[in-house]
Amino acid sequence: MSQMVFIYELIDPRDNTTRYIGKSKDPQKRFIEHLKCQLHEGQYKNRWIKKLISENFKPILNVIDEVEENTWNFWERWWISLYKSWGQRLTNNSEGGDAPPKPTEESKKK
Repeated sequence: MSQMVFIYELIDPRDNTTRYIGKSKDPQKRFIEHLKCQLHEGQYKNRWIKKLISENFKPILNVIDEVEENTWNFWERWWISLYKSWGQRLTNNSEGGDAPPKPTEESKKK
């Protein structure tokens, strides 16, 4: 039997929009890691979390799916694509499923 993986969203409590889609075997533990990662400003997601915390907010964790471990790549990409099609401004660095990060406009000019 395959182990289960959770697909989750991080929601901005100021406007209830989804800002990040991720996966984890232990979403609560991963959520705590996200809160600690805000100290590393390199990623857009981390800067967003840092701004929330500076305003006395924190993201809301919500599990949106539970999938078999051998299928999480597909489902994470599917959820990210779906949320983007709904107009959500996600802070994800990639298209999900361990895809390579999307190049920034600045790196495209190099």
